[in-house]
Amino acid sequence: MARPVPAGVAAPRVAVVGGGIAGLAAALRLLELARGHGVALEVVLIEAGERLGGKVQTERAGSFVIEQGPDSLVASKPHGIQLARRLGLGEDLVGPGPAAGRTFIVREGRLQPMPEGFALGVPVGARALWASPLFSLSGKLRASLEPLIPPRRDGADESVAAFLRRRLGRQVTERLAAPLLAGIASGDPERLSIRATFPQLVQLEREFGSLVRGMARQRRARAAAARPAAAEAGSATGTPAAAAAAGAQARPAGGGPGSAGAQAQAWTDDSQQGPEPAPEWGHAPAPERGPAPGPGRGQAPDPGRGRAPGPSRGPGGRSPFVTLRGGLGRLPQAAARRIEELGGRIVTGAPVVALEPVFTRPDLGTGSGTAAPSGTAEGTWGDRGRGGRAPGYRLTVRDGGAETVDAVVLAVPAWQAASLLEPFLADVAEQLAAIPYKPTAVVALAYPEERAGLLEGSGFIVPPEERRFITACTWVSSKWPGTAPPGMALLRAFAGRPGEDPLVLPDDELVARVRVDLAELAGVDGEPELVRVYRWPRAMPQYEVGHLDRMAAVRAGLQEHPRLALAGAGYFGVGVPDCIRQGEAAAEAVWAALGGAAGASRAVQAR
Repeated sequence: MARPVPAGVAAPRVAVVGGGIAGLAAALRLLELARGHGVALEVVLIEAGERLGGKVQTERAGSFVIEQGPDSLVASKPHGIQLARRLGLGEDLVGPGPAAGRTFIVREGRLQPMPEGFALGVPVGARALWASPLFSLSGKLRASLEPLIPPRRDGADESVAAFLRRRLGRQVTERLAAPLLAGIASGDPERLSIRATFPQLVQLEREFGSLVRGMARQRRARAAAARPAAAEAGSATGTPAAAAAAGAQARPAGGGPGSAGAQAQAWTDDSQQGPEPAPEWGHAPAPERGPAPGPGRGQAPDPGRGRAPGPSRGPGGRSPFVTLRGGLGRLPQAAARRIEELGGRIVTGAPVVALEPVFTRPDLGTGSGTAAPSGTAEGTWGDRGRGGRAPGYRLTVRDGGAETVDAVVLAVPAWQAASLLEPFLADVAEQLAAIPYKPTAVVALAYPEERAGLLEGSGFIVPPEERRFITACTWVSSKWPGTAPPGMALLRAFAGRPGEDPLVLPDDELVARVRVDLAELAGVDGEPELVRVYRWPRAMPQYEVGHLDRMAAVRAGLQEHPRLALAGAGYFGVGVPDCIRQGEAAAEAVWAALGGAAGASRAVQAR
């Protein structure tokens, strides 16, 4: 129970702007911290639209379960699965079907099986490279030289394509590696930052001097570590499902349909690997993850916030990615319910149009969650304002209403954060406004299985050199059993190459162009029995070369506002677990800036 607030005083107030999964995670974490420490804290979540969840949306059409955005959680990134379990959804976490281990890539107008023995487009051994039919003799010879190519030592950023060409040569890059990585990051490989999108490859080059050599050593190390565990468990690991699951460990920690190739579209899955730097926007040390509240109604106890093994996919091991039975959209819905159960307030249909610092609250004082900055007296805030008052923020919504709060988490896209910050943090706003976003169209189609073409896997990617309209396709009902009624097949196709905007087309033309590609590439025949088009004008932030330097500048610019934090896909990872992680980290940062448990428990004078 929160401590009672004396008459005439009010608890600290925090506003979370944005009701996507990052904002929901931030609001929930703040309430959990307050309840776990037994202190009073007011949290209001303000969403511009009428629905919560951002791009995590599920439509149910009869027996069809159709994801409008991402369709899975990465099991190796614990925050998504942990949140689902804390919300009582642990029993509904499910892995993909047995077909998910096979994926394809288009080569010269035909579907080719994704070659085995590649991780992130990099051959983990000579046999895998030379056995692949995707490459010519000269292409294989050039890629074979990769261990002899001197590593880059200056630490400078470069594009994904430039990095891959330097290491693997042009042919392997253009036919496999670049389309794969660009699909995972949903962007232009000539512009995407290798450091921001695939830092693990940079680390391999830096540590081992070679991608091939580094992956081979890591694979041997994993195999050696797995042998004792396998012997103890007495489990068999020779099944196809086991091979797919084990192979995924050498692939990105992204969600794709079970193999590297089908992870190639960030809208196919929650597959963005993204960077893993410390994501906290806090300017004081974030508090330890303090006691979380006990389980709510129907909620299983939290098995531990530091680990989150995915559901088992059979004797071969665990799936590298999972979803929720009935759709991933259940996650934000459950988070919203839990926020309200904990006393949080949710306001929808209220676009925030202005944000300004105000000095209306007496100093809250530092608490155990933060150290006094150098040059300030113990027990005072380094951001002390005029007249000994600590700054808060006034938010104005479109209808003229306003909220005055002590701290703010901006969990909105970067361009929206830029417009709100520009009046008082112009340099930060300039950096945020420079982050580009790419439009995406998602087209869902349902056919009788006999007319749905090839369904022997979970999907395929289409490299740019094929000059097709679609970038990827997921055979949804093959990948996720239970998403279509018996005898029917559900497909999702994606359109939106770099430099193209598929959203300028009307629905009928967009669907027609998708159907042409599906017919010619995968044998899909006839009229679909269900059609859905989901339009996302600014779907995917693009982590272009220099992105991490831009984020460092943003972090530096926010130093003077410790009670203002950012979270969301535009910054440190676009996948659902990445956004949840950032939302929780932002919550912990402002909690620390408010003084943690000590600061929040000292109720402040009413406004």
